[in-house]
Amino acid sequence: MESLKFLNTDAEPSGGEPSISSLDNEALSSESVQQLLQEVEASFQEDSTKQQPEFQMVAPTAGFCVKTDAEHGGKYFVNLCHSDKVPSPPAIADEELALAIAHMDNSRFNVPMSLGQEHTEVDKAGKPCIAYDVIINSDVFAQLDEREGMRDFLLELMLSYIESKHGIQLNRHYTILKRRKVMGVLQPQWCRVKTKVRELSKPVKLMEEQTVEEGVPTSGVEPIYTLLKEPETAPEFLILEVELPKLTSAATLALDVASDCVRVHARPDVYFLELELDHVVKASATMAQFNRRTQVLTITLQVNQLA
Repeated sequence: MESLKFLNTDAEPSGGEPSISSLDNEALSSESVQQLLQEVEASFQEDSTKQQPEFQMVAPTAGFCVKTDAEHGGKYFVNLCHSDKVPSPPAIADEELALAIAHMDNSRFNVPMSLGQEHTEVDKAGKPCIAYDVIINSDVFAQLDEREGMRDFLLELMLSYIESKHGIQLNRHYTILKRRKVMGVLQPQWCRVKTKVRELSKPVKLMEEQTVEEGVPTSGVEPIYTLLKEPETAPEFLILEVELPKLTSAATLALDVASDCVRVHARPDVYFLELELDHVVKASATMAQFNRRTQVLTITLQVNQLA
């Protein structure tokens, strides 16, 4: 691109060179100059687009406050807030949402959320406690009481997100406070406001999968389980629900999936299940979540239609 030279209109013309007032109109309207001006204008427009902020400082609106504790001790509060500046998740049909809620599967319905910094507060007994502020889209917040099961689903996703960010284990026997909407003072947060949902809130692993080592002896009580087919005829998915009432987290769980077999082991020798499948599945497409509130492990297996 050619460079523009700006003339100093305050200087006296010298050496016989023409002043800006002596430039004829024909030169200013020439094709080359007009093209150059168009290129400069396009350049400014491009720079303006690039400079549009992906993040903005968002002042959250109070929703409700969740009280719980951690496995290592200590009292925790989570202020669930909302703002119309936080992107909303893609639209989802009631049937698909019901399936995601039933199996606590956030890969089917991932809600963007912004998590603020941990802050220390004082509870009503005068003791220190930890609080977090989480912001979701205002339309999603309005649906929490309108769509069955959505509140529990979102709270599980929220607590799992906090755990993954701060390396803590939070109790799922929580309480939603009736007389207090927030713990402490809500602070504005830098939130992504462009609709890049996958960058704002990536899916949280609700259970870490571990491969059982070959040759390692396994034992334990066989847990109660249910194997569902979705749909019942010519299933595309097998959904295995395993009841594990002695577990409080997935930390001791090991999961091994082959094309025709599933093995679940809760160490050390608490539970052990080895189940042969009547359909060939894609082991690499397996999804698993452990719900610490219901103490149920849900394993979703994709049937290999080509087998």
